[in-house]
Amino acid sequence: MTKTPWKKYVWLAPVLVALPYLWNLLVTVTRRLPYPYDLEWMEGGVLAHAWRLQQGEPIYTVPTGEWMPMIYPPGYHSVVATLGSVFGISAPLGRSVSVAATLAALAALLYISRRHFGTLIPGVVGGMLYLASYPNTGAFMDLVRADSLFVGLTAWSLALALEDRKWVWRTSALLLFLAFTVKQNAALMGVPIAFGLWAMKDFKRALHWGLWAAVPALLWVGWMQWSSDGQFLVYLLEVPGAHPMVTGRAFPGTPREISAHLPWLMPTLATGVVAFGAREEDGAWSRPGLAITGAFALLFTVVLASMGQVRGITQPGTWEALFTYPSLGAMAGVGVFQAIRMVRGEGRPGWILGGLVMLTALIMTGLMRAHHGGFINVFMLLYWCTGLALVPVVAWSMRTRAPAVVPVVMALMLGAQMWDRSSEFDGQRLQPTPADYEAGEELVAQLSALEGEVLSPYAAWLPALAGKTPSFHLISLWDVNHRDGPYRKAVGQVTADIRSGRLYEWVLTSEKPMQYGISEGYHMDSRLAIPRGALMPKSGWRARPTQLWQRGPGKGTQAPSESSQTRRKTPARRKPGKRIQPIEKEQTP
Repeated sequence: MTKTPWKKYVWLAPVLVALPYLWNLLVTVTRRLPYPYDLEWMEGGVLAHAWRLQQGEPIYTVPTGEWMPMIYPPGYHSVVATLGSVFGISAPLGRSVSVAATLAALAALLYISRRHFGTLIPGVVGGMLYLASYPNTGAFMDLVRADSLFVGLTAWSLALALEDRKWVWRTSALLLFLAFTVKQNAALMGVPIAFGLWAMKDFKRALHWGLWAAVPALLWVGWMQWSSDGQFLVYLLEVPGAHPMVTGRAFPGTPREISAHLPWLMPTLATGVVAFGAREEDGAWSRPGLAITGAFALLFTVVLASMGQVRGITQPGTWEALFTYPSLGAMAGVGVFQAIRMVRGEGRPGWILGGLVMLTALIMTGLMRAHHGGFINVFMLLYWCTGLALVPVVAWSMRTRAPAVVPVVMALMLGAQMWDRSSEFDGQRLQPTPADYEAGEELVAQLSALEGEVLSPYAAWLPALAGKTPSFHLISLWDVNHRDGPYRKAVGQVTADIRSGRLYEWVLTSEKPMQYGISEGYHMDSRLAIPRGALMPKSGWRARPTQLWQRGPGKGTQAPSESSQTRRKTPARRKPGKRIQPIEKEQTP
């Protein structure tokens, strides 16, 4: 591919502008990595899963007061458990896995850029964009969560899919299978890859790739079902299937949040996509292509601007919407135009793979965001795919035939985005403070001195740091406590187990109400005093351990009578529509 040197150097400008942000991000991640307590309230629950695997205990069991799992596959937990057998299970270990996976995702962009376009610059630009999304995805790239490993495995599956060597493209299929063991929605990404291989290679290649991905997945699911007595798929499918969906979060919510998160990104990408994709084979502008692109730009602008507000969704400002809504529509229009050309046998097959990957990532993000409690970490794969989309667009803009104005305009807009990110990013807010360390050490020392087991559903790993058994996480109890859920009746038994006090001598909760029999079977202990603001999670939902309860009735509480225990085998009847859990809180799937 012939390139004009000055066009290559144009792209160094936004990279240089991004350096202050990237340095701030590096410092932030470095200071977060060794923190032994929860940076995000579900981290401890993930470590508890790894601990059970290491102990040979089952994960997917019917909910009880002793244990209930989260609604994810065990892939990430297994990695942490395996490494933990050497280094010991800890929050820094889990975060190291996520940081390594994030670096792998960035390396995949560089590989694609060098392998298919002969230069690293587009990959650097795409990776810079992905890192720019760190605060917009909840600062999850370095957490003890499965998201980064899911993105890293999916990224390399995409990176290797087009290779002609058998062992390489088979590795691509197996990597997608491994991504599926980390997050079940990875299976959806197999659809665009298979169709893309059909378009760019042949049907036989697509079929073989699909079999190399699907057969191991089916065998693994069968084994997991057998080893869990049928509970595995209940947690992965039936439990989340009973959760309500807030469709407005998917549309118009997801496009609006994209517009608000990185407002200069969509115009940057749209400029290149339209300049590259709305043309004929000879490089001339296509009138049908421009007409379709313009029509979709207008349609998206009118629809997104006219639809009502969605609760809990970040809304773009007027000027942000003015630039981003038409950009989203224009790119959709180019996709439709290229699909029409493919049907006629005129288009470029690469558009099929790229377009379907972006569409699938957008649909996945919308569905997960619409899921009950879906948090902004679900944007991670979408923003990596957006960085991937920048790679061919930037590479094309460096070609001699590309209009000179295109790389200049794109680089200026991306530079503006990185300038905004550098000036707005507050890494200090995401870093643990000396007060957090001190409060955590004191709390662990107090828990270590207690006789008996401690239930800590808000910070599930704290008991393990004190030499006790880690707890199940409250999110697991919320997940099964839905009216049409398969384990709804088990919630009553969980409540009875907790209320009876036979499992735990102590319960450590947040200042936020938890219920589930605690106030009936336990009384508040006054010895715990956490300084104001200390141990507050830096990402996700802000719930910290602040209240210690001891078994037995105390002042202001009453022990349940025998008749009461018999009568209350299930939670007390509530008014219609009222749920036990605070449904407005982000639950970070």
